[in-house]
Amino acid sequence: MTPQHAHRLLNVFTSVANIQQKVDGNTSATLRHYVNAIETEPNNILDAIQDRTSTDHLPHLDNTGLALVHAVHHASDGFINSMLDPTTGTLPHVMLFPDQAQMLSAVVFASPHTTSDVWAALHSSQSTYEVKTATSSALLTLARRIQEGALIADLGLDIPRCSNDALVLLLHYLALSLFPSASAFNDTGVVLCGMSSNTAPNTPRVASGRDVARLYYEKGLQIDPTHPHLLSNLGSLLKDAGHNTSAIGVFNHALKLHPELDIALVNMANTLKDMGRPADAVPYYLKAVTINPGLVNAYCGLSMSMNAVCNWTARDHWLTNAIAICEEHLSDLHYQNIGILGERSVDDWLLTVALTTSRPQCDHSLRRWVHRFCLFTDVSDGRQPLLNEGSFLMRLIDWYRTRMQHRRYIETYGETFYGEEVLSPPEAAPTAKPFGLILSSASLQKVPTVLPFHTFTLPLPSRTIRRIAHRNALRVSHNIMTQISPDRVPLLPLPPLKQRINVGYVSSDFSDHPLSHLMKSVFQLHDQNRFGVFLYATSPSDGSVFRQYFEQGDLSFLDVSSWSDVDIVNRIEQDHIHIRWCDYLVCDSITCPIDLFARVQAYRKRSLDHCCQHSDFGVSHTYFVTDHKQSYRHGENLSVEERAQTPAERLWNDETKCRADLRRALFPDLPLNAIIFANFNQKIFVTWLHILARVPRSILWLLRFPTAGEAHLIQTAKEWAGDEIASRIRFTDVAAKDHHIYRCRVPDLFLDTSECSAHTVAADVLWAGTPLIACAWPSHRHKMSSRVAASLASATGFGEHMVVSSRDEYEERAVALGNSIRYTVQSNGDVEISGALLDLRRCLFLNRDNMPLFDTERWTRNLEKAYRIAWRRWVDGSMFRMSDDGCIWVKDDIHTPVRMD
Repeated sequence: MTPQHAHRLLNVFTSVANIQQKVDGNTSATLRHYVNAIETEPNNILDAIQDRTSTDHLPHLDNTGLALVHAVHHASDGFINSMLDPTTGTLPHVMLFPDQAQMLSAVVFASPHTTSDVWAALHSSQSTYEVKTATSSALLTLARRIQEGALIADLGLDIPRCSNDALVLLLHYLALSLFPSASAFNDTGVVLCGMSSNTAPNTPRVASGRDVARLYYEKGLQIDPTHPHLLSNLGSLLKDAGHNTSAIGVFNHALKLHPELDIALVNMANTLKDMGRPADAVPYYLKAVTINPGLVNAYCGLSMSMNAVCNWTARDHWLTNAIAICEEHLSDLHYQNIGILGERSVDDWLLTVALTTSRPQCDHSLRRWVHRFCLFTDVSDGRQPLLNEGSFLMRLIDWYRTRMQHRRYIETYGETFYGEEVLSPPEAAPTAKPFGLILSSASLQKVPTVLPFHTFTLPLPSRTIRRIAHRNALRVSHNIMTQISPDRVPLLPLPPLKQRINVGYVSSDFSDHPLSHLMKSVFQLHDQNRFGVFLYATSPSDGSVFRQYFEQGDLSFLDVSSWSDVDIVNRIEQDHIHIRWCDYLVCDSITCPIDLFARVQAYRKRSLDHCCQHSDFGVSHTYFVTDHKQSYRHGENLSVEERAQTPAERLWNDETKCRADLRRALFPDLPLNAIIFANFNQKIFVTWLHILARVPRSILWLLRFPTAGEAHLIQTAKEWAGDEIASRIRFTDVAAKDHHIYRCRVPDLFLDTSECSAHTVAADVLWAGTPLIACAWPSHRHKMSSRVAASLASATGFGEHMVVSSRDEYEERAVALGNSIRYTVQSNGDVEISGALLDLRRCLFLNRDNMPLFDTERWTRNLEKAYRIAWRRWVDGSMFRMSDDGCIWVKDDIHTPVRMD
C-alpha cells in the first residue's frame, strides 16, 4: 500500500471501531481499533503483511508507508516521556496556546526514527492531507469515547498514569496540529473550559483554562467566522467571565446566521436570566426546546425563568422535566472514575489508614474499613457502578489530610490548647504519597444542571437536594486538590497565643450583598483581645459603601480575588488561622431539627460518609444574624440608649403617625380601615387569594420583581378568584435598601412563603415592627431554606403568634389576625384602632432593641463560645471520634425582659 492510500486503512479501522462501539459500547476491543487507526503499530501488522496467503485483502505497504508507521510509534514514546511530571511520574494537564498546539505534530515527529522520506510524506502532497485529516478524526473520536467513560486501561497501551482529562486534552492538541480546522479549535476550547486551573504554587497566575479556551475560539473563528458552535461557546465563555453585553452581541450574531441553533438559544436565555431579565429569556428557552426537545440544559433555566415571572403555564411539565433530568445526571456520575481505587490493594489502603490514625484499629473498625475498600477494589463479581468512586476518593483525601494535620499538631505541641509565648512553626515533615498518582487518574466531577441555589425553590426530595450540593462540593474539592498535592498535609497552626484564636472569614460577598448587610458589625464586635479576625475577599471590589467599610476600616481585610487558589490557601496557612468560617454550618433547632442531626450522624457512622469532615454550631434563638440594630436606626434617629429612656407611649404614638403618613403616600386611595397584607417574593399565591376573599377591605401588596410578573399574576388571580379579588392586588417598584426597610412598617401583616421562606426580608419587616406568618411545615423539616422565617420569628420572643405548621393553619391565622382589627370613632372624632394584630405589632416594635433576633453583640458572643469549643474539640481529637451527634450546641443564659408598658 502506498502513502497515497494510507488514509484508507485508517478510515477502515475508524469505521470498524465506530460500528463496534454502536453494538458493544466502549469495550477494550473497540478502543483498540481507534488506537490502530491512529498508530497502526508495526508489530501488529507486519506478520499479516508478510503472510500473503492470509492477507490477500490487505495491500502491501511500501517502505515509506511502513517507515511512517514506525515513526509514529517511536515518536509517541519519546513525546510522552518528555511530558511526564518528574515528581509524580504522571501526565499533567498541559496548557498550550493555539500557536504552540499547531506545532505539536512537528515536535512529536522530530524523532531519530523519522527519515527524510517520512518527513516529506508528513509535510507535503495531497495524500498527506488525507492521512492527516483521517488521523485527526480518529484522535477526536477516541477522545470523545474517553469523555463518555471509556477507561484508559482498556486502550491496551503502556502509558503513564493520567486522568481522562489530561489524555483527552493531548489528543485534541494532536488532532488540531495535524488538521487545524475550525471544529478542532472549538473542541479543544471546550475541553480547556472544563479543566481546573493548575497554577503552580508561588507562581504568578498566567492564564486559566478558560482564558486559553477563548484564544482557541477566536483562532477558530479566523478560519470560519460563521462556525455556529464557536460563536455560541465564545458567547458562553464571555458570559461566565461577566461580560454579559459582549456575550449577548455574540449570541445575536450567531442566531442571525443560524436562527435554529438550539445551544445558542439556550446560552442567550441563560445570559438574560442571569442578568435579571427572565421575561426576555423565556422565548429563547421555548424556541430551543421546540427545536430540540431533548436539550436537557434548557429545562431547568426555563422552569426557573417562568417561575420568576409568575408564568405558571405548563409549570408542572417543565419542573417535572428539570427534576427528571437532574436525577439522570446524578446517576450518570456513578459511571465516572470506575476502578481508580482498585489500583491499590485493600492491604495498601488499610496501611494508609493505620499510618493516618497512628493507632491500631479495633476489629469492628477494621471490618468497616475493609468493607468500604472492597466495594471498589473487588470487581470479581462484575460490580455495577452504583457508587460514586470519585466521591469516595475525594472524601478519603480530606479525611487523610485533616487527620494527618491533627496528628502532627499533637506530635509537635501535645494537647496544647493555648500558648504563652511565641513559637517557631515546625518545618514541613516528609510525608507518604498515597493519593497523588490515583487522583491524577480521576476525572473532574461533573455537576447536574440544577445548582444548589436552585433547590431552594424546587420541590425536590431531601436526598436529591443533598446530592446536588454534594456533587458541586466534590467538583470544588477536585479543583483545589489538583492544584495542591492531595498528599500535602496542611501546615500546622501555632497554638493560640495568650488564648487569642484566629478566625478566617472567606467570602465572595464582601460587597453590596445580604451577607454584608447582615454581618457588617459582627467582625468589629468580636472580642479583639480574644480573637484575631481575618477577612479574605474572593471577589473584586464593587465600589459600594459596604466594600469601602471593609477596605478602609481597621480590620485585617485582604482582596485575594486575583490570586490563585493555591496562593489563597498558602496565605490562610501563613496567617495561622485556627477556625475558618466555611468549616462549620451555623444553625438552630428550628431550621435544623435536632433529631435530624442524630439520624445523619448515625448514618455517617455506618456508611461511606464516615469519611466526611463536617461540624455544626447550634446556637440559641436563631442562627440568623442581623445588623439592623446598628445600621438601620434612621427611622427614629434614636440610639439604643435614647430609645430605652423614651416612654413607650411616645414611641408608639410617633410610630403610628409615621406609619399612617407612609401608608397614605404609598396607597393614597386606600381607606383607613383597609388591611394590607404583603409579600415581596411570590410563591403560594392561591392561599393568598383565599385570604383576600375572607378578609373584606384587604389588599395584597407585592413588588414588581420582576416587572413582567405583574401581568401574569393579575391574569392568574382573575382566573382563580375573579376580577374583584384581582383588583385588590397592588404593586410597587423595588426600593433602595434603606427606604425598603423604612417602608416595611406599612403592611399590617407579612405573608411568608413555603419552599423558600423569607430570609433578609423577614428580618427587615420584623425590625419595622410588622408581624409575619412564618412556615414551619413538617413536610419541609429537611429543608433549611424553608424554615428561616420561622426561626427569626421565634427569636423575637413572640413566635407562638406567628409560626404555623400547615397550609390550613397559615390561612386561618392570617384571616384571624386580619379580621381582628377594629376601628372605633371616639366622641372627639378620633379613630381608635385595636385588635390582636395591632397588639402583636406593638410588642414587636417596642422590644426590638432587646429581643435576641437583633442583638448582634449577643449573637457574636455565642458564636465565640462555639469557636472556643470547636478549637478544644479539634485539639483533643473528640471531633474526629464521632462520639456524639457531631454538633456544638451553645447555651444562652441571658434573660430577655419583655417591654409591655
